[in-house]
Amino acid sequence: MIAQHVKSGAKITFATKSMVVNKSSVGEMTVVKVDENGRISEFAEAVSASEEPQEILINIWVANKDYMVALLIDAMAHGYHSFTLELLAKYVGVDLINTYKYDGFYASVNSMEDYFACSMSMLEPENSAQLFRNRQRPVLTKVRNSAPTTYVEGCDVNNSMIADGCIIEGTVENSILFRGVKVGKGTVVKNSILFQDTMTGEGVSLNCVIADKNVAIRDNVVLSGHPTMPLYIEKGKMI
Repeated sequence: MIAQHVKSGAKITFATKSMVVNKSSVGEMTVVKVDENGRISEFAEAVSASEEPQEILINIWVANKDYMVALLIDAMAHGYHSFTLELLAKYVGVDLINTYKYDGFYASVNSMEDYFACSMSMLEPENSAQLFRNRQRPVLTKVRNSAPTTYVEGCDVNNSMIADGCIIEGTVENSILFRGVKVGKGTVVKNSILFQDTMTGEGVSLNCVIADKNVAIRDNVVLSGHPTMPLYIEKGKMI
């Protein structure tokens, strides 16, 4: 993206992605119109959901330093609040404002439903490989030095992402488990996200559940949400 920006001689280059605007993203995304040369001709706020893909700004840009400073001075002088809709809209057609089309994985999280859908998409091999298995761009997290996860004989794990320090005695399917999670004997966790140190008892059933840190779920509890309305359990809660 930087190389393209330098080569084009643009004042500023925005990364964009062609995608559908969902209901939760209305008012949160900026849509752009781009000419055949990749130059932005219009900025607009996403005011309604769309069925057809639109070119969306993904909040990454490269700008020439002097140009950026001049923009900020202009914004302060006029009391602008929107970088694109108020400030840069004045310079469309005047300055060279280019786009860089990004075709990789991207998610816009504006609601609990978005967060759940984005997290579940991490279980798709092509997405997880693109984000987490690139040795040239590793994702480094806080070191906890936990023991490896223990998979007790008789447990069943399918299509899940499980951190270290967990104890799995039951069934985990299409789920994401953070560090130190315990899944009790006879417990079934499906399509769920269990944050750090969440503990489940025996005979528990979870479906489309997001449990925050240090949640404790007693024996034989049954909890179920839906992909469009996941059930959220707040941090430190006991059920």
